[in-house]
Amino acid sequence: MLSVIFDIFGLQLEETELYILAGITLAILLALIIFIALRSKLPPVIKNREELYSQFSKLGDKKAKAQAKLSVVEEMRNYGRISDKEYNDQATKVQNEINSYNKQMDQLLKMLALPNYEVKLQQERGMETEKMSLLVRLQQDLNSSKLKIDELQGTLEGMKERNKLLEGENTELEQKLDNVEESYKNRVIKMEDQLDTARRGPRKEPSKQSAIPDDEIRKYREKIDDYYHKIQLYQLLVTKYKNTIESSESKTAQDAKALVQPANSNITTIIQQIKSGSREPMRQYQAAFEFMDEIHSVPYIGATFWLTIADMLENKVADYEDKAILLCSILRALGADSKVFVASMADSSNRPLVIITLKDKSILLDPNQKHDFVKNVGKRNEIIKQFLANGSKIKRISYEFNDKEYLSHEE
Repeated sequence: MLSVIFDIFGLQLEETELYILAGITLAILLALIIFIALRSKLPPVIKNREELYSQFSKLGDKKAKAQAKLSVVEEMRNYGRISDKEYNDQATKVQNEINSYNKQMDQLLKMLALPNYEVKLQQERGMETEKMSLLVRLQQDLNSSKLKIDELQGTLEGMKERNKLLEGENTELEQKLDNVEESYKNRVIKMEDQLDTARRGPRKEPSKQSAIPDDEIRKYREKIDDYYHKIQLYQLLVTKYKNTIESSESKTAQDAKALVQPANSNITTIIQQIKSGSREPMRQYQAAFEFMDEIHSVPYIGATFWLTIADMLENKVADYEDKAILLCSILRALGADSKVFVASMADSSNRPLVIITLKDKSILLDPNQKHDFVKNVGKRNEIIKQFLANGSKIKRISYEFNDKEYLSHEE
């Protein structure tokens, strides 16, 4: 039988040699396939138990983190931060990771099924459970701490608001104390002056050389009598034409509002002087009230008529309501929330007052009666009940107005 020669990659092989080479190649391939299949089914070989425990512990840590991540995803879904679809996608992904870790840990458990390792493996499993319980407790503590922080934050904000209110009240009390101290200081100075005058003794009688001649005294008396008779005549004239005067001087609600004139040029100088003395609003309001001492108050003369601000400042005289209007105009120019406040008194008289409304209290001023600036300070209804003028209390409020509004309380 003739031998057949094959040329493979430059090698000349006979038929028998070729069969042998093919058999060896097939055997090698088959062994490689079996090795790969067996290796894919078996867990990785661990050389010693320290390495085995280390790998088992790392898998437990990864599983715990994955479970914590799953809790976070569930919490985000509960608070509406992610949609149901996003939750399902992320939860499925994380659960697959957990299943993979469980599978690897089960493989390790199978490898460690020998008697020498069973006890320690159970301990490892218990440690993993304790870790998970600890993570759950930590998450609960974290949520509880967040709630407490939110509560404390709300309490802190409330305390800040309260501190602001207390600071405002403290500032007002300090201003009130300064006003009281200034008032009493002026009283003490006045009393000391009176005491010094009393200590110096009575004034000496003027000498005969400086005495007023009898002729001049007689002339002064005649002039006083003339003034007195003129006043009587003016009084008769006013009484006679009272209806005519009052009809021409009658004011509507809009006219009454126009009487309060914070932009009147005649009070510009007064406003500048007051502001140059102090920048504090309460001090400025007090200075405006004290300025009213320069205007002489004249009671009702038998007919109602209205003076202009220029008339009052030039002649230093005004009736009760005109003077209240002047004070309200100055206070409004200083930025105060003030109104002319006409009260019907228990003695049937009308009393024009001025009320300043502050944040949480009011100040009631009587420009036709000398009193301390802070005498009538408090809640509006309380100071109205406590107010006295010539021993008479307020029976009711007739009307109140300023340059912006007019309110009538008549029934």
